Amino acid sequence: MSDLPPERTTPALPFAYTTLDLFGPFEVRDGKRRQVSMKVWGVVFCCMSSRAVHADVVEDQSSEGLLTTYMRFTALRGHPSQLWSDPGTNFVGARPALEELYGYLSKVDKVKLEEEAASHGTEWSWKFHPADSPHRNGAAEAAVKVVKRALRVIDKKGPFTLVELQTVLYLAANLANERPIEARIQAQEDDVIEYLSPNSLLLGRTGLKGDSGGFKWDYPFQRFQAIQGAVSEFWRRWSQLAGPNLFTRPKWHTRRETLPWATWFG
Repeated sequence: MSDLPPERTTPALPFAYTTLDLFGPFEVRDGKRRQVSMKVWGVVFCCMSSRAVHADVVEDQSSEGLLTTYMRFTALRGHPSQLWSDPGTNFVGARPALEELYGYLSKVDKVKLEEEAASHGTEWSWKFHPADSPHRNGAAEAAVKVVKRALRVIDKKGPFTLVELQTVLYLAANLANERPIEARIQAQEDDVIEYLSPNSLLLGRTGLKGDSGGFKWDYPFQRFQAIQGAVSEFWRRWSQLAGPNLFTRPKWHTRRETLPWATWFG
């Protein structure tokens, strides 16, 4: 097992080393004219050190649209030292939705984004990953993949308005940031388990108290119920996809001596 890259081991603030990935598209409705629809994209920022995630919406297929979303991200999380994103060439030949995503990425003015990021001390790198080697971007890409798979439920619950979709993404990211990074028993006699999560680093505490469970459906507003339904479905799928990754793998944690001590070869 090789050494971890510096961005995984260097002490830094959350999102100092960040990877960016886009997904979608999603169809959203106009807030006032319900019959008018438009196509938007989702974007996930993932901290390569803490695996914290931040999800948001890209409103249109332009460099300005992605840059506006990036500015919202930096206003909330701060400017990263390094930012990685994949131009998406491995999407070529995939299903139509992925081909459409690659078409969007090919229109983005990457130089403009890099210059804007550099003005705040951020090095934005567009790197290519082989289609058959998703492991090369490490745990961050794995976290992004699970979030994207769990967010597929949005298509089934929509169409939402732009603000409603953004709300669902924010709530979903907050739930994802509650997953434990490490857990320990605080008091053995009380069986109190204290755990460290990405939200512990982002907020200085956990964002939720106890098990989030499902949302109550007694709100009088139908659109609130739709948002809650989408987030509840995300939580169900997220628990199924991310849960197995929280267990310790014995492959790297079992000590075994290959030869008995003081063995001599003749």
